[in-house]
Amino acid sequence: MIDLPPPQYHYSGGLVVIERPAQTVMQICHLMGLRAPGRIYGCMVPGLMACMIVVPKVDAATTQQIHDDVVRHELAHCAGWRHE
Repeated sequence: MIDLPPPQYHYSGGLVVIERPAQTVMQICHLMGLRAPGRIYGCMVPGLMACMIVVPKVDAATTQQIHDDVVRHELAHCAGWRHE
C-alpha cells in the first residue's frame, strides 16, 4: 500500500523524474541508501535546483494508478512531507 500524503504537500520546483521497471527502482533506491520495511515503490533526492524522483514506469507489473500514486508520494517528500 502506498501512503498518500495530505493535499497541502504540493511541490512545484525543479524536477527530474527517472522512470524504470519496478525491480530496478528498488535496486536504485537501495543504492541511494533507502532502507524501509516492505516493498519500496520509489524514492527521492532533494537538490538545490531540483528534486529527483525515481518511480516505476507503467508496464505489466505497474498500473497507471500505482505510478501516479508513487509520483504523488515522492513529490510530497520533495515538498517536505515525512512519514508519521
